[in-house]
Amino acid sequence: MGAPGWVPDDELRRVESVSVKDGTPTGGFRLILVDQAIGWERAVRVQHGEEGWTEVKCGDVSGKVARTNPGIKYSDMYVKYKGLPVKLSLWAPGSIGFWNPIKDIIIQPSDFQKYDGWSYYIYWANHDDESYFKNYQNQIKANNLI
Repeated sequence: MGAPGWVPDDELRRVESVSVKDGTPTGGFRLILVDQAIGWERAVRVQHGEEGWTEVKCGDVSGKVARTNPGIKYSDMYVKYKGLPVKLSLWAPGSIGFWNPIKDIIIQPSDFQKYDGWSYYIYWANHDDESYFKNYQNQIKANNLI
């Protein structure tokens, strides 16, 4: 856990999530974090049970530039099921460089079939354009990212 810092209460207003059945291999799901390229870094940490975490991160410093839109960055990973609950933790930078948890999404083993073979997109807009990803046309998918 990061040290406490200042995070706006309305940070979740900028987050949109979409699941797409797109040929992702079964046995897990593809997690794709999408952010505007000139904005704060954002991260989603992935943890299986009590194991250590890995993360996808993008923003002005990290991530890959989208193929069809240089104003968008993304980071992705395949999350393989291990029979343990999967926790997706959304993190944002707070004051003086501390990272802060925003929300946890827990996927229980009994719910794996709902995500199996899907791509799970988390779109995270900037503070000055928080409705950007609420417009479906701005929610670009893998074929336009990679």
